[in-house]
Amino acid sequence: MGCYITSDEQFFIDDHLIDTMTDLKRVVQTPEKLERPVLQGDRPGEGWLARILGNSVHFDAEDDAHARFKMWYDTEQGVAYATSPDGIVWDKPNIRVMEVDGSTDNNLVCPGRNLTVMKDLREQDPAKRYKGLYWHSLRDPEARWMGKGHFAAFSPDGIHWQDAPGNPIMPLSHGTTDGQTVYGWDPSHGKYVAYMRPHVENMDPPKRSVAWATSDDFIHWGPPVVVMAPDDEDGRYEEFYRMPVVKYESIYPVSYTHLRAHETDSYLVCRLLLE
Repeated sequence: MGCYITSDEQFFIDDHLIDTMTDLKRVVQTPEKLERPVLQGDRPGEGWLARILGNSVHFDAEDDAHARFKMWYDTEQGVAYATSPDGIVWDKPNIRVMEVDGSTDNNLVCPGRNLTVMKDLREQDPAKRYKGLYWHSLRDPEARWMGKGHFAAFSPDGIHWQDAPGNPIMPLSHGTTDGQTVYGWDPSHGKYVAYMRPHVENMDPPKRSVAWATSDDFIHWGPPVVVMAPDDEDGRYEEFYRMPVVKYESIYPVSYTHLRAHETDSYLVCRLLLE
């Protein structure tokens, strides 16, 4: 099968672009696992939970060297914020944004969960330099699933967030549920892009899968388009859960959770999506 090769630098993650190879060997570096977690739930409001999702950790070259890495992570009470100089030692600043149990002595920034963030260097409005999507409940007992939906929020610093008017911008009727990851602005398409999890009831067969959605303004999002779903080759119980995406030159490397339904194990694999 032929392939289209651009003038961009190439990422030889596999043999897709290689015709022949002589006296060369591809070597994949082995990751080193630390003895203990780099982040644990130990602050007010966190409870037992400190969990990151796709596209929730960013390197910010514009910020101070002591806070070059920024993380937004899930806790029991909402989304919390941490910074790090090296991605290993993390500081949880006492930012006093949200009140929990009568106190603001915490590092919580958002009442929802699954906040995925982008720093938009194209944005001319300083108040919207940071953009994020998170999953939240409207607490409406009359609404299906308590009125859950995707909320958009904007921030000048990644800490003080302002909800977008008209939230949720993607209610259940949009066809997506939790598990979104914000890719950000994609110059190849000239739009903001997010990878969503469509409702399983909209899939045939009804399995978890991955969809692609776009927006011109981060507020109005088009319908989800399924980009990857399990098929007969994946087996009866295989499902795809979340899929963070980055771009390297002309290709989109991704990682996604390959879930085996009705069992307790899940694991990460890596695939390559070409333009």
